[in-house]
Amino acid sequence: LGDFGAGLLTPREREVAEFTLKGHSAESTGQILGISPGTVKSQTARGLERLRALLGDPLTVGSGEDDR
Repeated sequence: LGDFGAGLLTPREREVAEFTLKGHSAESTGQILGISPGTVKSQTARGLERLRALLGDPLTVGSGEDDR
């Protein structure tokens, strides 16, 4: 991940994101990090919320909704 999300994501959110981006499931990520799959999902959701707040939602950017 390099510096991706530095200053925006918590260290745990970055750690979870790294495993997710490598293709690990919530179950395997949780097992590796010693946390529950539910915690992995929560960390992922919080990280995505922060990234969307900074970058905008890619599903609506350029859709014309805000282009007026």
